[in-house]
Amino acid sequence: MQDNIAHITYDGMIIETLYTHLDATAHLCRKYGEKIGIGTICELTGFAHDLGKASQAFQKYIRACNGMLEESCMPANKDKSDHSTMGAQVVHREMDKEDLAKYISLSIMSHHTGLLDCLPFEGGKGNFQSRIQKDIAYDSTYQRIDEEIICRLSNLTHDGAITEEYAYIESRLPVKEGDKRGKWFQRGLFEKYIFSCLCDADRNSTAAFMEMRQQQKDERTVLWKSLIDDLEKYIMSFSTEGRINMIRGQISQCCLEHACVSKGRIMQLSVPTGGGKTLSALRFALNHANINDMDKIFYIVPYTSIIEQNAQVAREIFETGRSLGDVVLECHSNLSQETDNEKTRILSENWNAHIVFTTMVQFLESIFDSRISRTRRMHTLANSILIFDEIQCLPKKCMYLFNEFVRFITEVGKSTVVLCTATQPLLDNVPKDKMGIDRSLHIKEENNIIRDESLLFSELKRTIVHDYRKRGGWSDEEISRFAEDLEEKNILIIVNTKKSAETLFDIFSFKNDVTCHYLSTNMCPVHPDFNTCS
Repeated sequence: MQDNIAHITYDGMIIETLYTHLDATAHLCRKYGEKIGIGTICELTGFAHDLGKASQAFQKYIRACNGMLEESCMPANKDKSDHSTMGAQVVHREMDKEDLAKYISLSIMSHHTGLLDCLPFEGGKGNFQSRIQKDIAYDSTYQRIDEEIICRLSNLTHDGAITEEYAYIESRLPVKEGDKRGKWFQRGLFEKYIFSCLCDADRNSTAAFMEMRQQQKDERTVLWKSLIDDLEKYIMSFSTEGRINMIRGQISQCCLEHACVSKGRIMQLSVPTGGGKTLSALRFALNHANINDMDKIFYIVPYTSIIEQNAQVAREIFETGRSLGDVVLECHSNLSQETDNEKTRILSENWNAHIVFTTMVQFLESIFDSRISRTRRMHTLANSILIFDEIQCLPKKCMYLFNEFVRFITEVGKSTVVLCTATQPLLDNVPKDKMGIDRSLHIKEENNIIRDESLLFSELKRTIVHDYRKRGGWSDEEISRFAEDLEEKNILIIVNTKKSAETLFDIFSFKNDVTCHYLSTNMCPVHPDFNTCS
């Protein structure tokens, strides 16, 4: 029997056998899984994922598409399209541990469609059950699988390490006693992690063959020490004169001193605006990654305006003398054609960079979205540092989900989370859910990087608040007179309606020696001069 074909290069010159593809995918999948202690589970998932390509229909299809058979031999579309169900059914039949077999089977059958639903709707079968029972000519396809594949598959499905790894994960899942919903939610994250490893491994190994290039470099070879040196040189250029600069230096030093803590913690960095928390947080992250042999640093912010500014500073520090994208990667919706190129688009697919700047939206999608393009990134969050800047902007409706994932990624994923803001939200004291379960984070006192926050805030205080509220509010004319009576040369007036803003602009525009600027969401960048009147 001819070797089963998995892929053929675009020029039709080189064939990748099914065993070669399964082996390459299994190797990568195992590497990703080892970060949380499930290397053998992921190796089996990767090795079994494309067993359906051994079917007669698929082999006819791929040969006919590449001119190796006459087009008349091309099977009907419905006969060749599904090559993911076979691997799921093999694992489900061969494995002794049924519940673990379901995790692996679900990932395999979903790796071309996005993660499938398991629960039935309106009394019918769920997608998982329907696929497990689907008629795919199982026996005839199984007989066509190479003996080398069958032998290794048998060894993996009966490997005792798989049972040990599953028991380890079950013991590590952060679930409180009696919390059934939390237990299944954590198991769902475990399932998504396996799925993420498979999808990324499959696409990386396929791309490597089709483009005839080496597999992506191992992230662990990153020279954190070199990046630390770059940052230290940059910090040394700062002025130390003045009270503010001295305080910023103290904050940065606190971050450096806390970097030696063990990984898998939830840290808090509470710094007032102007305290230099961005570079201080990066100083902690780089040194923490170097000490604990961690893979990546993620800087996650709520707004694209913040991310562009921070990423530009990081590039100036870390990418001088290096190629664009080698160290710093931006991944958000606001990238332009000028700043986004083929290399950065490829890196964004699975966040394959050492320092990744992304938004909270992209982050949440990588965990909770079922699409492959999003979920394949999830495994990269393990054994990494996740800095959440302006964490107070986390939507209230996402707090329970966020807290549950933070527990998973720190306790199972061995990552360190840094909650960074001037005003910490009470994620360690959220209300109990409808089932009466406390889903607050447990943040230890020693994990607060800044010990005396009150003193720091008083030292960096730059504003004085006067309460001039009155019944009925202020009219536009009263606001304008109040502003005129102030001695300050620069005044910012914020009102709650666009009409008031426009009225005040008109009032001040007719006054002598006043330069007035108007800003509202009615404006757009194509009107650069509309907002100024002298």
